[in-house]
Amino acid sequence: TPECNDKTIFSEKQFGKIKVNTNYQEEGKGFCGNEISKEFSQVGKGGEFVRWILDETSGNMLIYGRGRMQEYEESETYEWKKEEYYNTIKKVIIDEDVTSITDYGFRGSLIQEIKIPTTVEEIGNNILKECHELIKIEVTQGNEKYSSDEYGVLYKLSESKEPKEIIQYPIGNEQINYIMPTTIEIINSESFEYSQYLETITLAKGITEIHEYAFKHCYSLKSFEMSEEGTIAGNYKVIDKVLFDKDTKVLIQYPISNENVIYTIPPTVITISGYSFYGSEELEHIEMSDSITTIEEYSLYNISKLRTIT
Repeated sequence: TPECNDKTIFSEKQFGKIKVNTNYQEEGKGFCGNEISKEFSQVGKGGEFVRWILDETSGNMLIYGRGRMQEYEESETYEWKKEEYYNTIKKVIIDEDVTSITDYGFRGSLIQEIKIPTTVEEIGNNILKECHELIKIEVTQGNEKYSSDEYGVLYKLSESKEPKEIIQYPIGNEQINYIMPTTIEIINSESFEYSQYLETITLAKGITEIHEYAFKHCYSLKSFEMSEEGTIAGNYKVIDKVLFDKDTKVLIQYPISNENVIYTIPPTVITISGYSFYGSEELEHIEMSDSITTIEEYSLYNISKLRTIT
């Protein structure tokens, strides 16, 4: 790390009991001087001008600096993913002036909370996928691209600064009911996958896209509901607590903790989506018509009590 010079921007941040020197030289183009107190046992680089530090005692991780985090492919290993301390991370704090969060950044970790600042303009794919302990995602008010709510859900905003896309539901959150903001139009792929406690999901009225496997492996889910009177939610509908496209041609998701023993698929259905019945706990009989032409992968897999399909 170079020595500081007369163009240095000096600053210091308190992180728990430890002070972090975040000096930048030449108008924020790089770090200089002694960046981090020696008390930290885990430190590393998260981008050209981004650093991270981990306090293993508390499990708190700070990502700080300026600009973008380093981009990785899914198969690559981040410095903080080393086996000896990856699962000690409990809370991630991303500091102001960091502008992106890299793809797959904390996938499969045991983090419980993450705090995203106003300066983040880009959030990569699957950054919090399979984080089974995650209970809260917090976006600092004033971020122009993203927001969160009382459920701890991460949203992408529309041009009018309203929640438009559901990026990630915190799957370790113990809430049993979730009501989508009325402005939601898009539900991202696998955004609710492995939600442990959700029993009821109430859909927004104007949903135009539900990406594949959005509700896969929601093992407590008993019903989909509507936010307003009627059965249509944009391009989708709910019939008897089951989610379909608006024309009832595609069965998208059966709530797998529903207590029904027998379920009759509507005769208009021609496609059963992948994983739609996977893991259903009580079903013993499924009745379907001759109109069905496509049964996608794993849609009828792992139904332990299933006896007959007619």
